[in-house]
Amino acid sequence: MHRHTGHAGLWPPSGAVNLYLGNSPDLDATLAIRPGLPWEALIAAPARQTGVNDPWRNAAWYAARTREFVRRQPGRALANLGRKTLHLLASRELPRNLDIMALRPWSPVLRVTLWRVGRWGFPTGVLLPLALVGFWLARRRLPSVVPVTALLYAAALVLVFTSARYRAPLWPLAAIGAVAGVQMAWRAPRRRTLVAAAVAAALLTIVGTVPGPFAQERTDLRAEMWHGVGFNQLQRGELAAAEASFRQALALREQYPEAWNRLGVALARQERYEESIGCFARAAALAPDYREAVANLKLARRRAAAADAAGQGR
Repeated sequence: MHRHTGHAGLWPPSGAVNLYLGNSPDLDATLAIRPGLPWEALIAAPARQTGVNDPWRNAAWYAARTREFVRRQPGRALANLGRKTLHLLASRELPRNLDIMALRPWSPVLRVTLWRVGRWGFPTGVLLPLALVGFWLARRRLPSVVPVTALLYAAALVLVFTSARYRAPLWPLAAIGAVAGVQMAWRAPRRRTLVAAAVAAALLTIVGTVPGPFAQERTDLRAEMWHGVGFNQLQRGELAAAEASFRQALALREQYPEAWNRLGVALARQERYEESIGCFARAAALAPDYREAVANLKLARRRAAAADAAGQGR
């Protein structure tokens, strides 16, 4: 990395952004930031304040904000670590910018292997308690590298923040612990060991199920899924399909400026300028600093006026 960028580090510049997201005075607000305008505003914040747009200087800016928060509010910082530990132990998958549960209706495999009952989720609600019990019962038989690696990675997640895709690398290690836990409990020579393992698994299930819903779970990400589908269709020139996808996104989340803007683009490319003007105007009204929507609104008005003039000239 140093040879190409002049900087050396254990993680890329984006790592400092994630560290800040998981260690801020308002943890719920930062973890709930969605891709799109709010994310772009967060990423642009260092350059706005310093006047320099350099990824490594931006990373230093986020790292400085994180250190300042921990220095000034150590109690809240410790409380955040406790909350992120609950995120780590959650039996359901916590979304980030994608929600795997939103994709479940279209996948027969996911419909079988991934489901929820209330706040309890499968397979994590089974795998995680069994894994932790297994690491305890089989601590003298398992290679130490397995639980140590799992512990170190879990600690790194708690330090930053946990979501489904970041927690996924734990599952191969957890599967080893879960199998060991089942084997050791089955072969346990004393009834007391079985009871202790069952109690531990029950307690971990409660800890992973009762807390919540967390901030990451309170946004319906199906709207963003449909917006992403529509964007890809728009890129491929499938204008009617893109229009339908953006309308589906807006049916799920009406106050969605990016979807209004992209719906306007899909309509404008079909030369339905008058309809697109309303979409761009709605996007600009929802997000007055949305420069792309404002520019598209001006362009659509010019195109509509030109189309009207051409029609009158015939």
